[in-house]
Order: sequence, then structure tokens, then C-alpha cells
Amino acid sequence: MITKEMFIKYINTIKEQGKIDNDIDKALGKVCGSYVMYNTENKIYGAFNELLRTVMNDKGDYISWWLYENVEKIVWEKDKTWHLDTVEDLYDFLIENEEKKR
Repeated sequence: MITKEMFIKYINTIKEQGKIDNDIDKALGKVCGSYVMYNTENKIYGAFNELLRTVMNDKGDYISWWLYENVEKIVWEKDKTWHLDTVEDLYDFLIENEEKKR
């Protein structure tokens, strides 16, 4: 596991880069005259996401879901409903679920 501060920093960095990539998509789309998806096959993103999944023992792939799915961030576990509105909520969820497995 990593600290909450490190997790927040890394997730926010991924989100910031995603916004930059979206801006590039829009700019390229204007030049190309069609929709462009820039940086979708970025191997660094893939490796970093896999590393975070491994370090956080995220067997359910919640990190990628939280980052990339544009849905309400709610998870139902056996006896609890989790509202994962913030990166802090996501971290707490991952930590608590890991502790339950021990």
C-alpha cells in the first residue's frame, strides 16, 4: 500500500494529464475536421494504472473505473454503500476492503 497523500497525488496527476489530452483532442479535431482521440494507447498510462492496481491490491479494478467511467461513483459492498465522490473516498474504500480480506 501507499500513503493516502501519495495516492491522491498520483490520481490527481493522471486526471490532470487526461484534461491536457482532452484539450489536445479538441485542438486536433478542429485541424482534422473530425473527432480525434489523442494518447489512447499510451503505454505509460497503462503501466502506471497497473502499478497502482497492484500496489493498492485493487482486484476489482476500481481505480480505472473511478478515473475513466463517467457515472455516479457508488459501490455496494455486502453491508455498506460507498459514495466514492472524491479520491480520498476511493482510497478509504480500497484500504477498508483490503483490511477486511486480512
